[in-house]
Amino acid sequence: MGTVGDYLGGTSVGLLSLASILFVVAVIIMQKEELALQKDELKKQQKNIK
Repeated sequence: MGTVGDYLGGTSVGLLSLASILFVVAVIIMQKEELALQKDELKKQQKNIK
């Protein structure tokens, strides 16, 4: 049973690490989009004030 556990643990660590990296990249992309929307909204507000 020890070798089976080692095999499952070794293979799942790689897959979970890849998944976490993909999630981090997805979050960074979503934050960039949100910041761009906030920047556009701020520019619109500044135009309305002037």
